[in-house]
Amino acid sequence: MTSGVQRTDHAALVRTVQSVWATELGVPADSDDDFFALGGTSLAAARIVGAMRARGVNTTFNVLMRHPSPARFATAILDGDGPARMSLPHVEDGAAPPISVQQEAIWFLEELRADNTAYQNLAVVELPDRIDGARLADALTALVARHSLLRTSFPTRRGRPVLLERADPVVHLDTVDLSAMTAAERERWIRDLGRRPVDRTEPGLLRWTLAELGDGGQILILVEHHFLHDGWSLGRLTTELAHIYRTGSSDGLPALPHRYADYAVWQRMWLDTEDAAVSRSFWADLLADPVGPLCLVDDARRPADFTFTGDTFHDRLPAAVVAAANSCARSLRTTTFVVLMTAFAAVVGGIGGSPDFNLGSMLRNRRVPGTEDILGMFVNTIALPIRGWPTRSMRDLTTELAEILTTGLDHQEMPFPRVAQALPRVRDSSRNPHFQVCFSMHDYPDLRAEWAPGRRAELRYPSNGGAKFDLDVVLVPDPNGYTVLWRFCTPLLSGTATRAIATAFHTAVRALASSPDAPMAAVLGDIVPAQLR
Repeated sequence: MTSGVQRTDHAALVRTVQSVWATELGVPADSDDDFFALGGTSLAAARIVGAMRARGVNTTFNVLMRHPSPARFATAILDGDGPARMSLPHVEDGAAPPISVQQEAIWFLEELRADNTAYQNLAVVELPDRIDGARLADALTALVARHSLLRTSFPTRRGRPVLLERADPVVHLDTVDLSAMTAAERERWIRDLGRRPVDRTEPGLLRWTLAELGDGGQILILVEHHFLHDGWSLGRLTTELAHIYRTGSSDGLPALPHRYADYAVWQRMWLDTEDAAVSRSFWADLLADPVGPLCLVDDARRPADFTFTGDTFHDRLPAAVVAAANSCARSLRTTTFVVLMTAFAAVVGGIGGSPDFNLGSMLRNRRVPGTEDILGMFVNTIALPIRGWPTRSMRDLTTELAEILTTGLDHQEMPFPRVAQALPRVRDSSRNPHFQVCFSMHDYPDLRAEWAPGRRAELRYPSNGGAKFDLDVVLVPDPNGYTVLWRFCTPLLSGTATRAIATAFHTAVRALASSPDAPMAAVLGDIVPAQLR
């Protein structure tokens, strides 16, 4: 029984589901109420699945999407409609296994360009109150002791990078006084800090800087290599650090029976299984019909080799846009994220003049029991086929993307580099050969860590001058809506052009949501400015 509960009392499980839904959705839920009609979002679904797992019920986002009422959800759980049993091995200390496939792809890109900082994460914790530097150092030491990946280096052995753990924690914490700087000077200093290369071959791929500001406040700056990082890991990292600082102990944090090295070994074993072959075929079949690249700018402006250099524009999704997307999602019985993704696809397709293209996105990839609380790069890239969007309706394309994503969650363990091996080979060093634009969302329940009782810190994401794709858009949800990170490749796009794309996206969401059955190109009309096309 994959559900983790005994098939004894369906009614009791329904009551549990109702209680969880009421807590996470903020409204009472009857047994036959519809998740989408109650205002369910992908973020709420992730919280519901997490709450069920905390109660010993093993289920997934996919199961909830396919059975969106408390009664149907409970039935599916009891019928075993959940993830197949997957278990991580326990790797011996000192084994130095090969890195994961996700890490390997980044390692290859960085070997090609030593100045590539696109895979170093830069974040700033806006502390709500002043904190004590010595106490912070103690909390960081406890955090590094808790997570073996933070004590790991990645040297090469026989030409292949491996995970090499060490027992003693290495903490990189600097303090700096930025109080004499203007805000603009401070941001340039932070950007330069994020550009300093992180040595993968030495432990401590995570650097912290506690900075004093002119108003007596403080910020905590984090620079970490992507080998340690994905969006979920960032949430775990900052939440756990704040917990240890606040309480003086790691007591109360989830036990960690496994570590990232266990996952890396499990992944290599799983890739040789029949399940992996099925998953690889699923993603490869979606992309079986080759399409040309999506060109947001004239190719005459494109360097011969992709530079991995860029900037970030921070946007706030207007309340009217969020309301329109939420309403459309309820009407189409899908999530707000899929509605926003569909509108975004239409906008960038209109700019590029491409009826057919591939759109990148990300899946969390933490279904395997034991991975939920481990730090590291688990997230898997996916490519979604956008075909014939100009003559299709919002309803039609949204429904198709929702189905692909829902089914794809059953195949989220497959790393994209292995999918790419099954696709026609494209030799083009000027761009990502499979997709050029990416649209994804942070799905950690709440990135605002609690540093003192009732006092939460905001996270922000300055640019370090790197870019992974031509355009990489990330939604960061919070209780009041969405911050949107527009990360763009500067040889191709300017800040002005990217802001114009964001404005067109806002307008497109509202227009398409109000006319979900009309051809999308007809609805967009002149929404995409002529100078962007």
